[in-house]
Amino acid sequence: TVKKLNVSFGNLAGDVMISAGAVCYLGAFISEYRKDVISKWREQLKINNVPFSEDASVISTLGDPVKIRSWNVCGLPTDEVSI
Repeated sequence: TVKKLNVSFGNLAGDVMISAGAVCYLGAFISEYRKDVISKWREQLKINNVPFSEDASVISTLGDPVKIRSWNVCGLPTDEVSI
């Protein structure tokens, strides 16, 4: 709906910051550390009044659901790092 698109557009800056940071800095680390760092980034976004989606992730921001599903059907794991 238009309302949902407006909310997504309003959260775009924060969502892209989280996703870009994850791609650039967190790929080599273990899952627990990545979650901790992203949590700290979210805290900083809140402090600085940068809007973001609570479920912001690389997959939700940059992923194509149809492609991701086809990768899963072909046997690629479904975890966030693999996608």
